[in-house]
Amino acid sequence: MNLPIKSLLGVWFMALIASGCMDLDVDNPNEPATDDVLDTSSDIESFGGDQYLQWWNGTQKSYPGYTMSVMGQELTSSWGNFGKFDLGRQPREAFVNTQDYDYNPLVESPWSNLYATVSNSIDVIRAIRYDDDFELETPGAEERLEAFVTFTKGLAYGSLANQFDRAMLVDADSELQDEDGIAVNFPPPDEPNYKEVLDFALEKLSDAQQMIDDNPEMLDIPDSWMLGGPDLTPAEFSQLINSYKTRFVLMNARTPDERDNLDVTQDRDVDWNDIINWVENGYRDDLIMQADGSLRWGHHTNLINDPIWFRVNYELIGRKDESGEFQNWLDTDIHDRSAITLDTPDERIDGEVGYIANAGAPFHDPARGTYFLSNYQFVRNFASYADGNVGPMPHMYSTEMDMYLAEALLRTDGDTDEVAALINQTREDVAGLDPVSGDDSYEELFNAMRYEFELETMGSYGGMAYYHKRGWGHLEGRDYGGLPEGTPLHFPIPALEIEGILEMEPYTFGGQGDDEWGAGSQSINGQFSSDQFERIRRAMQAAEVKEPELK
Repeated sequence: MNLPIKSLLGVWFMALIASGCMDLDVDNPNEPATDDVLDTSSDIESFGGDQYLQWWNGTQKSYPGYTMSVMGQELTSSWGNFGKFDLGRQPREAFVNTQDYDYNPLVESPWSNLYATVSNSIDVIRAIRYDDDFELETPGAEERLEAFVTFTKGLAYGSLANQFDRAMLVDADSELQDEDGIAVNFPPPDEPNYKEVLDFALEKLSDAQQMIDDNPEMLDIPDSWMLGGPDLTPAEFSQLINSYKTRFVLMNARTPDERDNLDVTQDRDVDWNDIINWVENGYRDDLIMQADGSLRWGHHTNLINDPIWFRVNYELIGRKDESGEFQNWLDTDIHDRSAITLDTPDERIDGEVGYIANAGAPFHDPARGTYFLSNYQFVRNFASYADGNVGPMPHMYSTEMDMYLAEALLRTDGDTDEVAALINQTREDVAGLDPVSGDDSYEELFNAMRYEFELETMGSYGGMAYYHKRGWGHLEGRDYGGLPEGTPLHFPIPALEIEGILEMEPYTFGGQGDDEWGAGSQSINGQFSSDQFERIRRAMQAAEVKEPELK
């Protein structure tokens, strides 16, 4: 058997590399095979099982999660690594979408890895469907493999829909060559199509579920395919897909109006009742992977636990402060703010539960902005970090799903006693805070739900805070809690692609001059000239200082 790998999008990728326009930062778990061929059916099965890791490489490692944690006011760090200072400082700046920008992997690494996932998954599907020599002897194995790579393709498109303003949609039955045998190029749309991309992702995830339903002999998903997580029965696999659907839909909203109305798909009505249904039929345990310090690790389980690199933003942990210091911090002009010490009854914050600890004076340079300074360090996953990124790697806590359900019930006039009970599972039983009641106001319950969500999901999914805050906006009745004005609401196609082969005009998002796609506003596209790009790039390079060495 000779199955050419990257037979579809690979033509596009290879053309970019050959032209010198694209330096792929693709961490492929099966790199030698992608350059040559996969000779046996078992090779193809193994390759397909690696595609969850391929997706993980583009979403849960260094890029884009580190930077999004700072953009999302979850963590704070003024070091320049990964673009944290550039995109975390205030007033917010536009993302510099140029080929020579030091931190262009913020878009290039996810884009490349996600399209590698799409390409690889399609190659496996085509082998299963169209290669007469492909055969897996164990009953239910082929069905499992096709369902799994259909799932990973859905994950890839869901992530593209949430980080980028637009993407190209390619399927296993797409025409690969024209009538002259020339590889077909897949041009991007002229306008943002993130809603359509999400709809496509949901379609693929539903296709995977239909395959599960249609094949009662399907084998379990092995833990090796899920990065050392649990073996999943077909029923559990379908439940997990429901949980990913919930996550992707709610992360997709760019504005509070979109989240309020969930008008995020093109051909399918998705509303808050669907969220309730997906959560109630979703994966209800904590999904914990196992980091191995090599291929398998995640940004939220390693470096964010290091007090030199990252501290926790006061907007997250100050809400229960009883000393008055947090309110004074809020009332102070942002450029005059500095580190404070909180007095909070929340046992997760410098208390017995131990999610967040007072680590003393921060190491960040005050000259880069004292508003970056915080005394508090995230420590919930410190043991895995201290062991060289080896050990439990949380990816989806059950509390995340519980808070989605609480939010959906609030938005659909559901049972507020159930809402309170969901919130109190962690608010009262873990944090030791006074419980909320079903008789509390909508504002009180909604803000309590958000507080539990943000504290309990920290350290699980790269970009979590950023994606949700753009859709939530500020806390109910308060003027903070959302993304600062000018924060890009999504990212452009990488400059390497748009200038190298797609021949598009350069564009980007964010900054104080973006009245269209920066936080605090909504419209369509933000275009920036080459001169503006160069001016922003020079200003950011001038602000660079020596970075800490990686530990």
